[in-house]
Amino acid sequence: KAVFAGLGCIIRNCEGAVMVTATSKKPCLGDVEITEVLAILGGLMLAAEVTLSPLVIESDSNSVTKFILKGISCRGELDLIICEIRVLIDQDNQYRVVYTSRSCKLVTHDLAKMALANSESRGVD
Repeated sequence: KAVFAGLGCIIRNCEGAVMVTATSKKPCLGDVEITEVLAILGGLMLAAEVTLSPLVIESDSNSVTKFILKGISCRGELDLIICEIRVLIDQDNQYRVVYTSRSCKLVTHDLAKMALANSESRGVD
C-alpha cells in the first residue's frame, strides 16, 4: 500500500490575517526534509500565482531553513527542489526564510493532516 504525506500551506498578511490556504497529498518517500521542501515550494508557487509579496517563509525544520538559505544541501535529491525554491525567492527580493518552532505552526500541520484525509489537492502542487 502506498504511503502519502500531507502538505499544508498558510499565507497570512502582515497583520496575521489568513489570505490563502492550500493542501496537497503526495506520495511519501519517508523523508521529512523532502516533504518540508515540497510544501515550501508549493507555498511559494501559490504566492507567486496570487501575487502576494512580501513573504516570510516559515519552516519548523532548522536544517531545511539552513539548506534554503545556503542554496544547497549535502543531499542531491533535495538540491533540485531547493534550486527551484531559490529561483522563486531570487525573483522577488521581498521573500525571507526563517526557522519557526513547530508549536507556532499548528494550523499548517492541521492542514497537512486534512490533506491526508482528503482525496483532492487544494493549491499546493
